[in-house]
Amino acid sequence: MIILALRTDGNESQLILLENNQIIAEKKWESGRSLAKDLSKEIKDFFSKNGELNVDGYIGYLGPGSFTGLRIGLSTLNAAAYALSNPIVGSVGDGWVEEGVSRLLAGESDKILLPLY
Repeated sequence: MIILALRTDGNESQLILLENNQIIAEKKWESGRSLAKDLSKEIKDFFSKNGELNVDGYIGYLGPGSFTGLRIGLSTLNAAAYALSNPIVGSVGDGWVEEGVSRLLAGESDKILLPLY
């Protein structure tokens, strides 16, 4: 299972690509106030550098954090999951990626992610 995880709660954003429970690629960048403008390009560049993989599931960091950053990131994941009919789960805390992977591998899906402010 190929999984894309996204965290956009602060000035630094993070993309993580996993195969089952193993990280195969990761990117962090200073997103600041340009997240809405740059997120799609960052995701496209991330996949062009790591292969055109078909994502099977998504993990979104729910917060707490930046009101606008969380809305932008989670809206992007929600749209992708809906368009591709893929499962999506949200998580919080330091172990957010591990928890999300566990939930996806167990067949769970939240259907839609809402941020925690």
